[in-house]
Amino acid sequence: MFGFGWLINWWKNRAREKSRAIFRYWDGKKERAIDPMLAWQGLISDVEFNLDTHPAQIDRGEIEAIQVGSRTVQRVFAVKPVDEGGLTQLESLDLLVDYFDYLDTLKKNINPMPTLPQPTALPSSVTSTTNAGSASGEMPNEPRSAEPPK
Repeated sequence: MFGFGWLINWWKNRAREKSRAIFRYWDGKKERAIDPMLAWQGLISDVEFNLDTHPAQIDRGEIEAIQVGSRTVQRVFAVKPVDEGGLTQLESLDLLVDYFDYLDTLKKNINPMPTLPQPTALPSSVTSTTNAGSASGEMPNEPRSAEPPK
């Protein structure tokens, strides 16, 4: 008799993998995976790539920025150039775009931790606004204005 245990295990493993924040990509020969935070650290600390300027320059088709972006992808994602069995410049830039899209999706799906309210300090002496003669729970008298009523 044919068992479905392998299918159930495959489905559980697939669900477990999807719940982990791991970026997967094609390197020209095989699928690879990288911790998205390590990739981010690689991008922001790269000696050649400037996250503030290069993406816009790449969008405008500036050749030098395209070359810088491609080399950066090769360093950060450990991808070889096409002549060594890796990715073309266009594929490298597509990988970078896919990574940024992945980060956007990840940001949208992560629920931030609730922010606790900041504690407030009590003044050294608490002054009551109620009249000394008023009963507890009564509203305090309004402060008197120096101007006469109109």
